[in-house]
Amino acid sequence: MRRRYKTISVPEELVEQIEQLISQTGFRTATEFILYYVRRALAKIQGRKGGLERIIEDLSPKEAREVKRKLKQLGYLE
Repeated sequence: MRRRYKTISVPEELVEQIEQLISQTGFRTATEFILYYVRRALAKIQGRKGGLERIIEDLSPKEAREVKRKLKQLGYLE
């Protein structure tokens, strides 16, 4: 099943700050960065246990591998 997307406006200043920050991470785009942290925040707000596992369940296999790879690069996973 193909995912459907909606456009959300983000202030240019915030996107510029994110773009500067992601050069130091494994994220390739501001969109990847924002999606990761929005999913993480939602899991926390909803009180999900095993937030990372639950978030990864919601991703495609390719996205899940990429998130795990980035988290390892950042030192959050071994």
